[in-house]
Amino acid sequence: FDIVIKKLVNLAGGRRALIPIYVFVIMTISCALGMGTSGVVILLCTIAASIAKDQDIDPIFMLLSVLTGATVAVGSPVAVIGIICNGYSEELWGQRIAPSYMLPHALALAVLSFAFLYIAFKGWKLERWPKTKAEDVPKLNGKQIISMLGMVVFIVLSIVAGFDIGLSAFLVASVLLLLGCADEKKVIATVPWSSILLISGMCMLIGIVQQAGGMDLLTNVLKTMMNRYTVKPLYSIIGSLLAMVSSITGVILPSMIPTIPDIAAAANVNPFAVVTALAFGANCTVTCPVSSMGAIALGIMSTNPKWDS
Repeated sequence: FDIVIKKLVNLAGGRRALIPIYVFVIMTISCALGMGTSGVVILLCTIAASIAKDQDIDPIFMLLSVLTGATVAVGSPVAVIGIICNGYSEELWGQRIAPSYMLPHALALAVLSFAFLYIAFKGWKLERWPKTKAEDVPKLNGKQIISMLGMVVFIVLSIVAGFDIGLSAFLVASVLLLLGCADEKKVIATVPWSSILLISGMCMLIGIVQQAGGMDLLTNVLKTMMNRYTVKPLYSIIGSLLAMVSSITGVILPSMIPTIPDIAAAANVNPFAVVTALAFGANCTVTCPVSSMGAIALGIMSTNPKWDS
């Protein structure tokens, strides 16, 4: 990613106004392809902060460009949020919500958010600088190229060929490890086992709550607060507030999506729109400084003494 983004900066030809757009686009594509949001956000925020320092661009602008691009992950069928939403939509409505519905809507919301950001920071007013020398950017080595091709193979297997997403991921990862593209011990150590256990445990807990009638009680309470005009904004706000203090994939989606069918039917709205509003509102919290990703972004920005205030 570091090399790719530096090459994109070179392609800008000194036109600094294009650099935040490139950062947003590469983040959007990365998340749409299912790359782990947390790891990609941390990596790209670090790169964006470095570029901001080199190109004298407001680092808040650059970091928000990264975080805004991350919100498109809610619509990817191979990203964790998209996979969870698909699982529930198939169980509740008999069809998948991503990518057919969620991806175009999530992409539109992300683009509109970035457009607002670009206007607010007056990105078009960034003056052109002399072009950076292309030879300063290293070339991709064989392992990096093979790894990127592996990601393409994963997308083809899971989306085009319709293979199981988990099995496809294990297959491609195993082949890449056998080819020596990474150290398997380090790779396995980076797997978020705590998150996997959290999601599994929450799904079990939600199942128990449903059997005990707790979801019906929560749904009836929410019905009194919502109508066809307020249901989507309120679900988005609820998702945002909950995401500040809890896990999107482990807590918010498993606990809130089961309440949507009855409420959407009572309010006469598209339930897929409510799911999208919930997921997008929750994922937007990455830009909040009290969230884990927002705090990490601020920490990365503060490494530059000029902006550490």
